[in-house]
Amino acid sequence: MGLIVFIILANTIIPFSIDMYTPAVPSLPGYFNTTEWMVNFTLMGFFLFLTISSLLIGPISDKLGRKPVLVASIAIYTVGGALCAIASNILTLIGARLVQATGAGGITSVSMALVKDCFVAERRERMIAIIQVLAVVGPVIAPLIGGFLLRFFSWRASFVTLAALGAICLVFGILFEESLPDEDRNDVGLISALGRLVTVGRNPSFTVLLITLSLFNVAFTAYLAVASYIYVDTFGTTPQQYTYFFAITAAFTALGPFIWVKASKNVTPRLFTNIMMALAFVAAIALLTVGESSVFSFCAAFILFATLQSAIRPYMVNILLSRQEGDTGSASSLISFMVSIFGVVGMGVIVAPWPNYIFGLGAIMLICAILSCALWVYLLHSPRTHIEEFDK
Repeated sequence: MGLIVFIILANTIIPFSIDMYTPAVPSLPGYFNTTEWMVNFTLMGFFLFLTISSLLIGPISDKLGRKPVLVASIAIYTVGGALCAIASNILTLIGARLVQATGAGGITSVSMALVKDCFVAERRERMIAIIQVLAVVGPVIAPLIGGFLLRFFSWRASFVTLAALGAICLVFGILFEESLPDEDRNDVGLISALGRLVTVGRNPSFTVLLITLSLFNVAFTAYLAVASYIYVDTFGTTPQQYTYFFAITAAFTALGPFIWVKASKNVTPRLFTNIMMALAFVAAIALLTVGESSVFSFCAAFILFATLQSAIRPYMVNILLSRQEGDTGSASSLISFMVSIFGVVGMGVIVAPWPNYIFGLGAIMLICAILSCALWVYLLHSPRTHIEEFDK
C-alpha cells in the first residue's frame, strides 16, 4: 500500500506543478515589473526541461538503480520548488522552475518504471489507469487549490505547497526499497546507457505503437490550449460556465481507463482498439459537422474523443512496458517524451490559421484518427511487428 501511495503522490507532481500557480500568473508581470512573455516562460521552460529530463533520466535508472535516481530527482524537484517560493525577480523564478522541471522529469520516468518493476501485468494496468486519471483530474483540481491559496496568501504559497509535496515524496523515496536488483541493471557506461534509448526506439512494434498512442494526445492538448476561447469567445459562456464544461469533459475523460478495465473482461485489446479507432472518426466528423451548432454539441463530440483516448492508454502503455525486459527505464522515458512532444505539436498546430478553432480542432482530430488508424493497420498486418498481446 505504501508503494501505491508513493506512486500516486509522485504522479500528482506534474499536473500540480504546471497548473497550481496559474491563477496568480496575471499578477506576476506587475509584481516583477516584467513582460507577460517572460512570465509565460516559467510555464514553457518548465515543459521543455520536463520533456528533456524525462527522456534522459530513465536510462540512467536502468544503470544505477531506481532508488538513487528517484531520490535525487525528488530532491532536485523539492529544492527547485523552494527556490521558486523565495524568488526575488523573474529570472530567478525562471531558473528555479527549470530546476524544478528537471527533477519532475526524473520522477515521471522513474515512477513509470517502478510500475513495471513492482506490479504484475493485470495490476500494472490498474496502476496505469490511476496515473491516467491523475493526469486528467490534476489540471482541474490544481488551479482550484491555487486559487484558494491565493485568497489568503501570495503566489508564493503555491510553490511552498509544491515544495512540501516534494518533501513528503522524498521521505517515501528514502524509505523505498530498491526495485531493480544489481543483476538486472545495465553494466555499461553512462553514455552507452543513454544509447539504450536508440536500441529501444529501433524496435518497430514498440515505436509504431507508441506513435499510434501519442497521436491522440495531439488533439487532446490542442483542446486544452483553446478550450477557453471556444467556450467563452465562440459560444459566449461566462468564465464560470466554462469551468463547468471543462470539468464535465475532464470527468468523462477520467472514466476512460475504468471503461477499459470493465470491458477487458469481455473483449480483447485488439477488438477494443478497433472500436476506439472507429469512434475516433465518429467524434471528429461530429465535431466538424455539428460542433459549431451549439455549446452542448461541441462538448458532447469532444467528450467522446477525450474518453476514448484515455480508455486506450492504460493497456497500450502496459503493452509497451511489457515489451522491454532490460530497458524499462529507457522505455518509460521514451513513452513520457513522445507523449509530451506530440502534446507540444498539438498546442502549436491549433493556432494555425484555421477558419475557427472548432474547425481546426475537428480537422486535427480527423487527421490524428486517420494517421493512428493507418499505423494500427500496419501493426496488424506487418511481418515486422508482433502484437500477440492484443489478442489476450
